[in-house]
Amino acid sequence: MWLHDKFSDAEKLLKYNPNWVLYTISERYVYFTLLPKPISEYNVKNAPFIFVKLFTDARQLARMPIKDFFTFACHSLAPMKGKVVFFTNCPRSGSTLITQMVRLGQQAVTIAEPMTFTNLVMMYDENILSLDLFNAILRSLFYTYCKDMTEDQIYIMKTPSEGAVLVGHIHKLLPEIIHIFQFRENVEKVLISSYKMMQEYDNWEAYVYLNTNFPKLGKWLFGYQYEKRTTDKVKPQGLLELTMVIFGAPYSFF
Repeated sequence: MWLHDKFSDAEKLLKYNPNWVLYTISERYVYFTLLPKPISEYNVKNAPFIFVKLFTDARQLARMPIKDFFTFACHSLAPMKGKVVFFTNCPRSGSTLITQMVRLGQQAVTIAEPMTFTNLVMMYDENILSLDLFNAILRSLFYTYCKDMTEDQIYIMKTPSEGAVLVGHIHKLLPEIIHIFQFRENVEKVLISSYKMMQEYDNWEAYVYLNTNFPKLGKWLFGYQYEKRTTDKVKPQGLLELTMVIFGAPYSFF
């Protein structure tokens, strides 16, 4: 149970305390969690999915109105001091293993699968955000995650496959960010692996049926859709078709 503690100055709370980390975003707010250690300590080796640690290790929760967020980030946290790599991939391609291999002490920090980028993509697909607001938030996410980096560090922002849609926007907004896309050559094995993984979700049949035939009800029950623009075109009728959509969608941006 969360109880409101106090109002705080964003500058004091977020800029100078590396343990406050961006957690997620919604249509109205940005949320931060206070961790026992800085985000650089939650590298991909011990936190392959950072969103899990942001929940289980959270000590406090703070929120900020979305418009105040990008004003604060652009004026108080920018620019990024070191090098930043945006790492996207097709599903089940071994990206976690690859980023775990790229370890140079504290010089290379991998922030693995923060859900903020996924939420941003899904809100944009739902036409909730204007292009200007979308761009402002996207730029601010990088400034915020990289607020404590040093000039000799490399931050690798590893996202799930749906992050591929952001690459073109990032190139225009922050051309200094390097992009890597990883794929797996054996398509059949990828599809089998992805299909088996998605079978583990108990509600997948209801998810596919309702989002295809009754999208408003599906959104109310399950929230934003993954790869909505592609699923709206294909209208998958079963789990295999949905798996193929999620697997193939990232390739459409390259």
